[in-house]
Amino acid sequence: MMSAAAADDEGPELEPSRTSDDLPESRGSAEVAPWTTDLETLAKRMKAVRQDYELTQRFEALSAAWVLVFDADTDDEAVYSMQIGDDEDAHAVLAFEEESDAKRYAISLRDEPNTGTASVQALDFEALVVTSRDADFAVAVVFQGDLGASPKVDEHEVPIFASDAAAALSMSVTMVPDEVFAGKSASDYVDPAEDPIWVLVHDAGTADAQYFSMMLNGSDSVVCFRDEDSASRCGDALRTTGTLRAPETQEVLLEDLLNSISEECDVCLVDEVVETVIDSAETDADTRPSIVASDDDDTVVGSARSSATPTSVIESLQKLFDRTDAAESDAASGEQADAASGEGSGEGSGEGSGASDGPR
Repeated sequence: MMSAAAADDEGPELEPSRTSDDLPESRGSAEVAPWTTDLETLAKRMKAVRQDYELTQRFEALSAAWVLVFDADTDDEAVYSMQIGDDEDAHAVLAFEEESDAKRYAISLRDEPNTGTASVQALDFEALVVTSRDADFAVAVVFQGDLGASPKVDEHEVPIFASDAAAALSMSVTMVPDEVFAGKSASDYVDPAEDPIWVLVHDAGTADAQYFSMMLNGSDSVVCFRDEDSASRCGDALRTTGTLRAPETQEVLLEDLLNSISEECDVCLVDEVVETVIDSAETDADTRPSIVASDDDDTVVGSARSSATPTSVIESLQKLFDRTDAAESDAASGEQADAASGEGSGEGSGEGSGASDGPR
């Protein structure tokens, strides 16, 4: 641009006309800005992060998965796994989101050599991933809809036998990333057949013996503890507001506990016992809970004072028992006095009779 003074003297300088050779190279309908590629890369990365987050959320929300078990309940029990890629030492436990898919795949294995009949069992997904990882096994998940029939090359190639039809399956698996359930180890989980747990038993050693239980998420659940100290602390809390005597703490195997309770009752394993303060001004002493259960998000899922007989009832029954016992004791003493009086009269008449007979 020219200065204002020059413009007044000489007028504006005209730019020479430009030919087509002087124009920038065409890139489609418009020239691409230099930052467009960076924005596209950023968008792809954001999409990948969002997909990874959604996948992680889906894995963490999966409470249980179905696996294939061979020789179940024997010393040779084994969970089915598959080789990953070309590495013969890399294996992944195959888990299914849907039970029906697991059963279909189990049927397809019947015709494979050296393969027996597999049963389908549900396992806690978090425990499955962590324990498999500790044993150098990955976990591959077949989500709902990822198991289907393989397409036929020729429409006339229809399998004759049902087993052939079951074997014609296509499967897509999703590997569980290492960051899912990271920081946990197999020691965080209880082995039902080997690791002891502790329970609280009301009226132990009597016909009225029962495990301490709570209503959790609408289901009656027996409460179990990982260590004896936690169980004793909860027992003391129950004694304070629930019963005259603390429930007895007993050590059991989870497997034995599951076999001893009814099918209508669940089992809850306590992760941590934390003492808390409840405002006495806001709650009545008779309704104030001694134990409150919450989940990982601190959402209260149940509360209980005690599943045993309340203190007031026990005290009333004890008073009634004492009165009845006292009345029975007085009645028994009266009967003994009457009996003693009768025996004295009989002995006197007998002796008098014997004495009168003597002189004759």
